[in-house]
Amino acid sequence: MHTDILYGGAWGTRIRVVLTVLLVATVIYTVVLNALAGPGFSIALLFLKVCEVKVWKLGGAVPSSLILVLIINLNLNVGWLFAWDNISVTASAIILVLIVITNGTALSLSACSFAKDAASLYTKSKFNFWCGILVINGLLLYSTWTTFASTINQSIFYKYELKLDGNSVCLCALSFLVVGFVVWFVLENTVFTLVANPFLTHYIVLLWAIVGIYMEQKDIVSTEVSALITTTIVVAAVLFLTRIFLLIYRNRENGIYKNTVLLLK
Repeated sequence: MHTDILYGGAWGTRIRVVLTVLLVATVIYTVVLNALAGPGFSIALLFLKVCEVKVWKLGGAVPSSLILVLIINLNLNVGWLFAWDNISVTASAIILVLIVITNGTALSLSACSFAKDAASLYTKSKFNFWCGILVINGLLLYSTWTTFASTINQSIFYKYELKLDGNSVCLCALSFLVVGFVVWFVLENTVFTLVANPFLTHYIVLLWAIVGIYMEQKDIVSTEVSALITTTIVVAAVLFLTRIFLLIYRNRENGIYKNTVLLLK
């Protein structure tokens, strides 16, 4: 018995063909956009010039060290796919931790390099200045998602491999995320004001993910977990709005980079 609701009827085959074509097109443009967003920009930097000087020599968000770390990171991603396909929870958990570490390393390299040369880039090439901010936020988005994935994978490992109580594991995972984001919020707005100045997308990822979890799990999780999820949503929203206000206030007329031209030299 066929369970596909589109199988029957005269239009069944046509709809199936259209959906398949759309799937192929989606895969193609997704691959292309990802290539342009990451490797594509890196390739473009080899040819772009400002006053006869290659843009990549001016510094910015894509240092050579970042490219090396991303190569390692992407290979780890391939390894994780094989581990997950083989249903190896332990291996996939370990690889995801390594992915998170390499993501953090890549993000740090990019942010530090950009902070060092941001004032110069803003003066010489605003296009590359804003591209650098986009690159950093793209890395930040990717890093945050993989952090979530790693947390979920670790939770699965503790629950099914170590046979720990599922409710306790969920509470610990959510608590880790809330505390981690609050601590980072304080650090990025005090200690790492200059380096973390472009950072924003991690709050969007947090809100998107935690609201999705709430919508899917609100009727099946315990009262404690539901309350903690709700608290996380509120905290994330407050942090996000506060972060936007601080960024607007600090970056009026590009003040944060004008006042710190020599800070990292």
